Amino acid sequence: MIKLELDSYKNSDAFRFIYFENEIIIRVFKEYINQGIELVAKKDKELIDNMNMIKDQNSIEYEHGRSIGEMRSYENYYLKQTFLKSGLIYLFTQLETALKNITERTAWFYEVNDIDYNIIKNKKQSQHDVLSTIKQQIKLLSKINISEHSSWSNLKDIQHIRNCVVHRNSIVKRNNDNPKAKILSDNLISIINRCEGLYYHESSNTLLIEKDFLINFSDIVSQFIDETLKKIYDSKKHR
Repeated sequence: MIKLELDSYKNSDAFRFIYFENEIIIRVFKEYINQGIELVAKKDKELIDNMNMIKDQNSIEYEHGRSIGEMRSYENYYLKQTFLKSGLIYLFTQLETALKNITERTAWFYEVNDIDYNIIKNKKQSQHDVLSTIKQQIKLLSKINISEHSSWSNLKDIQHIRNCVVHRNSIVKRNNDNPKAKILSDNLISIINRCEGLYYHESSNTLLIEKDFLINFSDIVSQFIDETLKKIYDSKKHR
C-alpha cells in the first residue's frame, strides 16, 4: 500500500489521477516488456531455424541473394526489433498523453478561464515536436520550465530515437551529401553511442534496440512526470 502525504500532488484533486495512472502504466509496461521478450526470443529461434532450413535446401539461391537477406534481416525478419520498437512508440505516446493531461489539469489548478486557456493552446505550435509545444504551454500556465528538469535532455534524445523509428524506418544515415541530413545522422549516432541499450548496425544502416533501453526509458518517464507534477503543485502553494 502506498502512503501519501496529505499535502502532496499525489493526493491532490488536480493531479492524483495522473500520478496513479502513470504508476500503473509504467508497472504494466515493464511486465509486458520483461515477459514478452521471452516469448519473442522463443519465436525468433523458430524463425531462424526455419530460415536456416530453407537456406540448406536452397543453397544456390541463398548464395545469390545472401547480401540482400543480410541487409534486410534486422528490419524485416526478426521479431525482437519489431517488438521492442513498438514498445518504444507505445511508451512515447503515453508520455505525450500524460503531458497533455497535465497541461489541462494545470489550467484547472491555476483557475485559468477557458478563453485564456484556448489562447494558450492555439499559440503557434510544432506539429512534429509535442514535447516542446507542451513545454511552452505549461510555462505560460504555471511559469514552470520543464526543460530544466533533470531528465529533459534524456527525453529529447529518446524523441529523436522514436522519430528515427517512426519516420525513417530505423535507417540512421541518409543522403550525407545534404548538410542537414548529415547533421541529423551524426546526431543520431551520437545519441546511440551514449544511450545504454541502443546500437548502430552498420552493415544494414539501422538502429537496434535492446530491452534495457525501454526499461530505462520507463524510469525516465516516471521520474519526469513526478518532477513535473511536484513542481507545478509546489509552485502555487508557495506563491
